[in-house]
Amino acid sequence: MLGMEQKDDRNATICRLYIAGHLMQDLADHYEISKARVQQILSAHGIRGADGGLARRMAERAKRRNGK
Repeated sequence: MLGMEQKDDRNATICRLYIAGHLMQDLADHYEISKARVQQILSAHGIRGADGGLARRMAERAKRRNGK
């Protein structure tokens, strides 16, 4: 079981990775927690689904396609 400081570090890393475009399920698998727990962590930090993950990947893909 992780201590409070380790959980804070893990949660901050999860947030950064999600915003960078990693998927919730991939983060859940890596950290051996449920996808629902990842959603709770993101929500607690004010991060919405449209702020990262697949939404981020799709937005970047659209930009590349449109040459922007």
